[in-house]
Amino acid sequence: MGSLDHTPGAGAGVVSGWSDVLRSEALAELERVLESPQFRTSKKCSRFFRHIVEAVVEGRLDCLKERTLGVDVFDREPHYDTNQDPIVRGTAGEVRKRLAQYYLEAGEGELRFSLPLGSYVPDAHYVTPERLNRVQPPAALTNTRRRHHWFAIGAVTLAICAVLASGAWLLFRPTTLDRFWAPVLGSKTVLVCLGLSFTPFVHAARAF
Repeated sequence: MGSLDHTPGAGAGVVSGWSDVLRSEALAELERVLESPQFRTSKKCSRFFRHIVEAVVEGRLDCLKERTLGVDVFDREPHYDTNQDPIVRGTAGEVRKRLAQYYLEAGEGELRFSLPLGSYVPDAHYVTPERLNRVQPPAALTNTRRRHHWFAIGAVTLAICAVLASGAWLLFRPTTLDRFWAPVLGSKTVLVCLGLSFTPFVHAARAF
């Protein structure tokens, strides 16, 4: 990112330092995030997120490791088993979900946070075009929107088909006249009766 200084070879998401302007904006955005309903309801997520953001602002990247975070944030023993107690991984996953929800519902600032998968180093993105590239939503959120989109299309298609079927039935339904002639038109043998008038022959006979 243009606003971040990345250490060569340090891997994606590892930041060596933020500018003074970014640090100030990051701390302001941090407070907005923590005051949101998404984070106010979880002290664990709020404590964890504040710790990792402030660590990046202060340049303490060496403490953003799973075991160290477990000790510093969640008061675990220095040699606790991270496999048996995955509290850091679980909290990081919950923070990612809450961040996505926050920016979907209420995020209006120019600066936005994200927590890349497999990393405990938060990243920051400017979302205004004149400052930096717009943030893309997480893949899970994109898939959800795509499913909702196709579901809506399917519902509209079914409604249109139902309307067309109703119209066709009303247009082509048999009338009373059709039902009257149906036994005749549907029969293979048609009996036709012709009425004959004998009036001319009667007049001819009287003439004689």
